[in-house]
Amino acid sequence: MQISYKYNSYGHRSPDIKDIDFDNYILVSGCSHTVGVGLELEKTYPYLISKELNYDYYNLAIPATGIDVVEYNVINWLFKFQ
Repeated sequence: MQISYKYNSYGHRSPDIKDIDFDNYILVSGCSHTVGVGLELEKTYPYLISKELNYDYYNLAIPATGIDVVEYNVINWLFKFQ
């Protein structure tokens, strides 16, 4: 089966930032597991959690990275979107 990966303009496998309801969303970050490498988008845990809770989500995860990238992305997100 061929898996299609769609990334937003910031390179994240996530909806566009302009489409996020900032009063009703969850933020996730991590590595390949959080991105969902090898999975259709609808089978990734950020997608499933957002559907279960009826929240929007933003996925900051980048595959093949470490805790330094996770920390960098989360800190930048918090400075930009409080």
